Amino acid sequence: FQAEIVQQTQGSVDKFVGDEMMALFTGPAALDNAVRCALEIQARVEEEHASDPVPIHIGIGINCGPAILGNMGALNRMDYTAIGATVNLGARLMQVAAGGQVLIPCQLLERLTTTVGVRSRESMTFKGISKPMEVAEIAAEADVDAPA
Repeated sequence: FQAEIVQQTQGSVDKFVGDEMMALFTGPAALDNAVRCALEIQARVEEEHASDPVPIHIGIGINCGPAILGNMGALNRMDYTAIGATVNLGARLMQVAAGGQVLIPCQLLERLTTTVGVRSRESMTFKGISKPMEVAEIAAEADVDAPA
């Protein structure tokens, strides 16, 4: 179902690596579409938990920025993919996201036109990035408890 949601939100599945999926979103609405996709995937996972005897838990990392797109590999094994620092940070965010979490750099929150709730903010360090980065866990606004 995840690949279907990616397509429904104007994205494309770049690759599957083990139990991970990488999706690409391009164009002016790329960030909003990626966030909408992530929140729809998490909502669908929760729906599936109602009838699945062995529920899955998915952590999602989102980043947005420039990337190099093209055929990568060797002459006998080429893949069309995206590479670069933007892609690497997205992968690192996914790796630290716990099941049910959607993580995004806080600096991207101001670029969103999609309304989301912010569950938490945390300073994190990542391989290949010299300074700690503020990361937000986002959710559909209805899924976030109102402040007391």
